[in-house]
Amino acid sequence: MLISLDHLPDGQVEVGELLTVVVIMAANVVRDLRENIRNLTGGRMTHYEQLVQRAV
Repeated sequence: MLISLDHLPDGQVEVGELLTVVVIMAANVVRDLRENIRNLTGGRMTHYEQLVQRAV
């Protein structure tokens, strides 16, 4: 389980470990162009949303 907090509660942390994650995904050039046009017109960038969902 991963929990991210701005501050720690009053209790002490018993176990702490460093977590490092790297995710590399490639996108299609045609999809990149289409998504950039959608971004300019205010549409949702569904391809990038899917990439983020798969990465998480």
